[in-house]
Amino acid sequence: MKYAEDTLYRMWKELTLNASTDDTRYRVWDYPIKEQYGHILLAINDSDPVANAEEGFRKVDEHLDADYAFIHDSK
Repeated sequence: MKYAEDTLYRMWKELTLNASTDDTRYRVWDYPIKEQYGHILLAINDSDPVANAEEGFRKVDEHLDADYAFIHDSK
């Protein structure tokens, strides 16, 4: 999703900066899409991801004050 978000931004930027003078009334100066996936990816990378599920479950068990969450997908 981060890649899709970046691609949309690049396309919007190119269209906005390269618009002809005839289309100035249609220009959008503020980027209309919320950049949520980039922020999510940064938060994940800053959270010190675990190597595997076993390590994640172990860390949850070690944090008795409920100050750690482990999010895991199933196969």
